[in-house]
Amino acid sequence: MDNNDYLKNPWLWQASSAPMLAEKKPEELFDPAFAQRYKRLHENLFERITRAHNTLCAIEKIEQFINQASRFVEMEFWLMVSNNYVDILIVWMNGLLETGGDVHSLTSFHDEIMKSEWICDDKKQVLKKYLRDLNIDAKSLEKRVGEFRNNFIAHTLINKKTCGPLKPSKGVSLDELRKIFNQIHSQFGALSFGSTYSTLSVDMMPGKYNCLDMVINSVLKDNYFLNQPENNKSWPLIKTTLDSETIQNMNKLRKRIGLPEA
Repeated sequence: MDNNDYLKNPWLWQASSAPMLAEKKPEELFDPAFAQRYKRLHENLFERITRAHNTLCAIEKIEQFINQASRFVEMEFWLMVSNNYVDILIVWMNGLLETGGDVHSLTSFHDEIMKSEWICDDKKQVLKKYLRDLNIDAKSLEKRVGEFRNNFIAHTLINKKTCGPLKPSKGVSLDELRKIFNQIHSQFGALSFGSTYSTLSVDMMPGKYNCLDMVINSVLKDNYFLNQPENNKSWPLIKTTLDSETIQNMNKLRKRIGLPEA
């Protein structure tokens, strides 16, 4: 996901419900006691969704950097950072989806809203229809994220005889994480009344040059290979040994840090 995707599709980072509900404050939808409780429950989820979304965007930036620069930059540190971010993102998404006991999740929040006293039942029916139209299978999402969290992150479940996985379980790709998060985001939006909520911190919003960009650019500016056209007299000869894809990636990175094509 890049800036253009976010700019073209604001729903990816702006959460809101059906128009009829988005313009209504909780006090206009519920009895006073639950309206105040709704605000506290919603604020908790809003903070967690935003934290998860910021982390997902950071992962996407780092993965893009890894894919473009792995031929020129040592990647052990960046792979560790990306993998650790992925692990914590899955834990957070699992917490937003899981059910049971005193867990506060999107599912429990949904159930609280549906059980509460609405001032106007017509508005409640609007929410039900909006959720049906979204067609989000929360149970499948919970199962998929929970499976990966339990088998690979929180625990390492193995067959003691073969030392292999206790049961087959496929890994999770960044594209799949994004698709799952988008559905979590849509469900949160459907349950968000009275406003449109930006689920990215200010410095992570589309078009912002943030601290992560600064760190990556500093690494690139100090990279020996990317600076060879200016610093190595043998560069014209070296260039003839490189394939077109390498040169193309090199030029993308040089452009990023304000250098001309090699």
